[in-house]
Amino acid sequence: MWLVTGWLLGVIVTRLPFQLPTWVSDAILFGFRVRGHRVLDNPEDVDTIALLMIIIACFIAAASVLWGSRLPFDATVHGNNGRPHHKRMMTPHTR
Repeated sequence: MWLVTGWLLGVIVTRLPFQLPTWVSDAILFGFRVRGHRVLDNPEDVDTIALLMIIIACFIAAASVLWGSRLPFDATVHGNNGRPHHKRMMTPHTR
């Protein structure tokens, strides 16, 4: 579920018109310099890397929202401090 939600959120966000902030491109270029790449072959790659970072952030946001919304549901369904109830099932052997 988080995969589909993250993908849809990424599609919506990346279709919006935006100008890449200078601090984002500076941070990406700094990351490349730290890793030992002094010059990029194609400076347009910074925009592509920024879009990939946005899509990854959308996946993380969707996963955390879905995980956070599941916690209260688990506590009310399971009760007993979040642990599942262990009810003895009536089988033909335990009459």
